[in-house]
Amino acid sequence: QFITFHQSYSYENFVEGISAETDENGNIHYDVKPGVFWTFCQKAKNDPEHNYAIFIDEINRANVSGVFGELITLIESDKRAKLPIPLPYSRTDFSVPKNLYIFGSMNTADRSIDALDSALRRRFAFVEMPPDPKLLSEDKYKPKHIPVDLCALLKSINRRVEFLLDRDHKIGHSYFMKIQAETAEEELEKLQNSFKNQIIPLLEDYFYGNLEKVQMILGKKFIIPAEDHELTSDCLMCGGDSVEFPDKVSLKVAEISELSEQDFSELIR
Repeated sequence: QFITFHQSYSYENFVEGISAETDENGNIHYDVKPGVFWTFCQKAKNDPEHNYAIFIDEINRANVSGVFGELITLIESDKRAKLPIPLPYSRTDFSVPKNLYIFGSMNTADRSIDALDSALRRRFAFVEMPPDPKLLSEDKYKPKHIPVDLCALLKSINRRVEFLLDRDHKIGHSYFMKIQAETAEEELEKLQNSFKNQIIPLLEDYFYGNLEKVQMILGKKFIIPAEDHELTSDCLMCGGDSVEFPDKVSLKVAEISELSEQDFSELIR
């Protein structure tokens, strides 16, 4: 079973809750409705010979302690199938079977969105899944027609990102996994689009629009001076003559579609 947590995801969605139903006469009645996890647990209990797994994407985006409720106790390995607890709505005893595995995924760069409950952290084993540039050296991913080493390119970019930020903000290898094409023109266009539509906007977001930092990562061919780029204090309506302001240079993103394969290769150091 695959689900995705979000800010509005609740215990009622996950375990059980009361839902309003309308009959054919327009009368409203309220029933206890099982959630995704409760339903999947019943499937696992009825089939003890097989293993079941529930995958929770973006596990840190919901109020995790609120969504899990008493499951924080029930999912412990030494309490599986041994400690039934009555659920608050149905008042039925509930336990988590041993053959049910829970996998949660999260982007560590988004950890500040909603910190995982410390009690829940102790119940999970954390496995880091960093970018894997070596995948881009495989025949099914590396370009056939343009001489750009995607593996070395990603390593070079991520080295600069880690230096300026941290390892959690490294760029993933998935941005480069669909570059391969039938012609050199198509491959170059796909590489250009990956930078224009995904990588550069991501870097701008990382640095809150500070293109000087993005230029430190991609160089002066990707981030160039804007028109009338020299900014001095005489552009101010007032105050420029009484306070010393340093001169600035206005930057913009270059026209990525005009860059050559050589320009991308020059990013590699």
